[in-house]
Amino acid sequence: MGSTLIFILYMDNFKFLNYHTEYGCEGTINKKFGKEACFGKIFKCDLDYLDEKYLIRLYKKDYILKIKENNSCFVGIKEIKRHLKMISSLLVFDKYKFKIKEKEDYFDVTLEIKADRLYHQYVLTWLRYLYEFPFNMILKDAKRMRKEKEFKFESLSNLFVVISNCYTDIFDREIHLISWGSSRLLKNKQISERMKNLISEGDRKLNHIYENQRGKKIIKGKLYDLKFWESEEKYSERLVEYKKSYKKCKK
Repeated sequence: MGSTLIFILYMDNFKFLNYHTEYGCEGTINKKFGKEACFGKIFKCDLDYLDEKYLIRLYKKDYILKIKENNSCFVGIKEIKRHLKMISSLLVFDKYKFKIKEKEDYFDVTLEIKADRLYHQYVLTWLRYLYEFPFNMILKDAKRMRKEKEFKFESLSNLFVVISNCYTDIFDREIHLISWGSSRLLKNKQISERMKNLISEGDRKLNHIYENQRGKKIIKGKLYDLKFWESEEKYSERLVEYKKSYKKCKK
């Protein structure tokens, strides 16, 4: 009864204050498995090219909400696999392999990447979007949007940007973002070309892939309430604003 009560109470307060990623890596850079705020060793290193094997732990929603932590993954193993395959279809790596092991309370994702550091950052960020609030909620809405007929052939990356435009003043976290507010959407081929151009220029910042442009918040609601994000009715209300954002980006 006690643990159930804690779970119910926490369902209404989804604001995580202790951002962290639980991971380890070996190769060009070595890090003992454990909790850190982010993939800082990769993002902050001054190396251009990395050959790395990562182990990243994604905790399941029910478990993580009970212990009042973050790093909460709201999708299953099939969705994680599709997500990682999506990345491989977009970029050309010298080496890119992944495997996922499912345990009772978490998923262990092993990634092997041999490529320019910007590609490592891109993959790790998209993986991070699977579990870190508020990005996991934005990603969840982006996947919902792709089920809508008019967005069926739109890239997940573009839809993520479209939705992000609606929250730029609320979730003000610029680091490690592929984009935080943009007026221009890109096709997958353009994203790949843009990354190659950045690398040739010696620029390895993720949020330079898209053209960044600050916006004003559109969405209102209890954004730190899990029910707000899980309710289909609330999603339908948000979708109206997402469509407005999409039209502005398509002009």
